[in-house]
Order: sequence, then structure tokens, then C-alpha cells
Amino acid sequence: MTTDRAALGRLRHELHTPLNHIIGYSEMLLEEVEERGWVDLTHDLHHVHEEGRRLLGQIDRFLDPSRHEAVDLERLPPELLTPLDSILVAVDALRTRATHVDGPDLLPDLERIRSAAERLITLVREGMSSAPAGVRAGARADVAPSARMAANAPPEIVTP
Repeated sequence: MTTDRAALGRLRHELHTPLNHIIGYSEMLLEEVEERGWVDLTHDLHHVHEEGRRLLGQIDRFLDPSRHEAVDLERLPPELLTPLDSILVAVDALRTRATHVDGPDLLPDLERIRSAAERLITLVREGMSSAPAGVRAGARADVAPSARMAANAPPEIVTP
């Protein structure tokens, strides 16, 4: 058995990195299209940003170390796929519309959002086969309160 907080932290980082790209780039693009008066692009960009924030909450709840049950690190919640698919659809529509409003300079940032969403989809679909180093496939994070936690000892990863 190995300590689990480090594994949860690495997984949280692995998931947050592309998610922060989605949120950050959508915020930057929103500011830019609003300054240019391209109202027809703002709806989808708001959607991408809101879905990114919603995903952040879902991931944080799933990996919350204060949960009272074990977290199966091999199986990320499939509910994460729906907002990710929605982000991809919105980004594809934005890419098409950006070329029609003389906004090809938006395309690289839209591609960054798309790549980040695809990375998250890969992580969810493949589970921990694409997990960061130190997080083993099939591991379960025991994040339930216990006597060890009461004694400030870190929780453990229990492998089958």
C-alpha cells in the first residue's frame, strides 16, 4: 500500500492542466470577440467557458480527498464526456464562424481549446492507462476517514 494524497494530487493536476487551458483560452477569446463586436461568437464561447467551469467542479468533487468513500482511480466518471463533447461541437462551430467574420487569428486559440478537450476525453475514456507517473491503473484511493486520518496519517492507495 502506498500513500494516496500524492496520487490524487498528480491526477488532479493531470486533469486540471487541459481544463485550465479550456477555461483560460475561452476567457481570452471572449474578451477579444466582445471588443471586436462579434456577438455571434460570444454565445458559443460562453458555453465553452461554462462547460469548462462545470467540468472543473465535477472533477474536484470526484477527487475530493474528504470524500467518505474510496475513489476508483481507474474509472473516471463517464459523465465528464457529455460536456467535453459539447465543448468540441461548440469549438468546431466557432472555427467555422471565425473564418466568416475575418477572425482567422482566433483559430490557434480555438485549436488549443480543442486539443485540451481531446486530451481530457482521452483521459476519461482510457482511465488510468494514460495517468501520470506514480498513479497505477487499478488503484483505488481510500479517502474514507479512518483512525489513520484522525492521527493525521495520509490515506492509502489500495491495489487489487
